[in-house]
Amino acid sequence: MLSEVYTIEIKPREPYSLKYTSMCYATPWDYDGKRTYIPMIIENNKVCSVLEEKEQKIHLRIYSEKPDDDIIEKSILSTKHVMALEEDLSEYYSIIRNDPLLHIVYDKLYGIHMRAVSSLWEAAIIGICQQNASFRQGWRMVLNIRKIMGEVIHIKEHNVVLHAFPSPQKVLRAYNKLDLARVGYRKSIILETAKRFSRGELDDLENIRGVGQYTARIARIIGKRKYDEFPVDRWFARLIPFVYGGKEESWSVKQVELFAKKKWGKWCGLSAIMITIITAAETYSRTMRNIKVGILDPFPDRPAPMTLWKYNI
Repeated sequence: MLSEVYTIEIKPREPYSLKYTSMCYATPWDYDGKRTYIPMIIENNKVCSVLEEKEQKIHLRIYSEKPDDDIIEKSILSTKHVMALEEDLSEYYSIIRNDPLLHIVYDKLYGIHMRAVSSLWEAAIIGICQQNASFRQGWRMVLNIRKIMGEVIHIKEHNVVLHAFPSPQKVLRAYNKLDLARVGYRKSIILETAKRFSRGELDDLENIRGVGQYTARIARIIGKRKYDEFPVDRWFARLIPFVYGGKEESWSVKQVELFAKKKWGKWCGLSAIMITIITAAETYSRTMRNIKVGILDPFPDRPAPMTLWKYNI
């Protein structure tokens, strides 16, 4: 049971929408339609940041097992990172304003920032779970891992029970529970990743067997906000030439990388995330159909990047 130990008002850099940023790839334990939650384990202590917008100000409250100044400071830093409270996207919004696809972000989701995760470890596991899986399947694995192996955080004041992401060490101690999480062949990849992170080996994710450029780049984007790499998979290899070249063909990884760098520069990785948001992470065939008829809805009546928080998939 956590108690409130600190509160502060924060004014983020504009343009900024707490609502849209909170929704972005949030699970039911991260957003409830009113409040934003960031459950964390800091120095073996359960901590949770709770954000809420009141009178055009963002109120951040820190809940913890004890009122420790160091834990509070680390909680605030992590919250600023996850919620992009100090990120300046004014340049990016100018770049995408007239983009054939990404103008939808400017028109319909103005002020959205990518919601990151607290650590590269968590980001890597999310990326691994997305391998060869549909959006629903991948995120079901992530939720299973958090629910089965993560720490339970209870905030009585808001009557919520949350599940934090398990540490690499906890995954190693209880690795057999990964079978219950139904991660399939990814179990061995997750175990090797946990071993690397428990030893402090955080660089060169591509050196982990089963982690390719796409998974590694996604992890660095959502874990470290490293936006200067574009994650290329088969979906992007076909989508990019169709939308920006009018060609129904598949480009090579190099072709997509070169195009993305030229088109969006240092923001190319962020563009990849935003494209999945506005297409609702649909399959390639459905995305093509929706683009052709001019219907792209970031808020479908099913689990998607902006609606995941509504479902216990």
